[in-house]
Amino acid sequence: MEIVRLIGVTKSYTGIETALKEVSFTIKHGEFAALAGPSGSGKTTILNLAAGLDEVSAGKIVLCNKDLSKMSTADVASLRRKMVGFVFQAYNLFPVLTALENVMYPLALNHVSPRERKERGMAALKDIGLEELAHRMPKELSGGQQQRVAIARAIVNRPAIVFADEPTANVDSTNAIKILDLFNQLNEQKGITFLFSSHDPRVLERANRILHVGDGTVQREEKKTPLHAVEAIAA
Repeated sequence: MEIVRLIGVTKSYTGIETALKEVSFTIKHGEFAALAGPSGSGKTTILNLAAGLDEVSAGKIVLCNKDLSKMSTADVASLRRKMVGFVFQAYNLFPVLTALENVMYPLALNHVSPRERKERGMAALKDIGLEELAHRMPKELSGGQQQRVAIARAIVNRPAIVFADEPTANVDSTNAIKILDLFNQLNEQKGITFLFSSHDPRVLERANRILHVGDGTVQREEKKTPLHAVEAIAA
C-alpha cells in the first residue's frame, strides 16, 4: 500500500533558483527509508512537501490516497494532523508545557477527550521510556530526552507515516543510537512507516532504502538490508 507518492514535483522560490526539479518516488507502508545528501541538496524541502507543510510549484503529491493539490489548506492540515507525524531537528517542544502536555497537544487539535489524551499521551511516553518524566518541563530534560518526547508527540496520533528531519543531528552518539533503536522498534512492532532526511551514516546504515538527493533531484536509489536486520541474523 502506498503512503506517499511524488510525481514530477518541482519547487521554486521567488528570487531563488529552483530547489527541486521533477522529483518522483513512492514510499510504501512499512518502509524505513531515508533521503541522503549534503546540506542544501533538497532533502528537507522534499520532506516538507511530502508532509503537506509546503506547496509544490509543479507536479503532484498523493498522501494517504489524497491528492494534496486538490485539497484546501484546511483539509490538508486536517489530513496531516490525523495521518502524519513529524520529528524536527530542533525538537520544537513548547517550553511552557510539560513533556506530557507536549505529547498530548496533537490530540487536543484532533478534539480527543481530555481523559483519552492523557491515556494515549502516557502510553506514547511509555513507548519511548520516559513515562517517569511526564511532568518535567523541556528545560529539565536532556537533549536526547527532548528528542524522545518529540518522537512520542509524533506517534501519539498513530500516524501512517513519520517524517524525521535530521533526527540525530542535535544529540550525542549514545542518544543517537537509542533514538534509532526506538525508530526501528516503532517501525517493526507498530508498523509505522518512516522517511528520514539525513547525512548521518548511522541513520543510513539502518534504512532499507536510500534515495540519494543532489542538486534538487533524486539521483539514484539504493535498496539494502538495514544494519539492525543484519545484526539480528548474525545473532
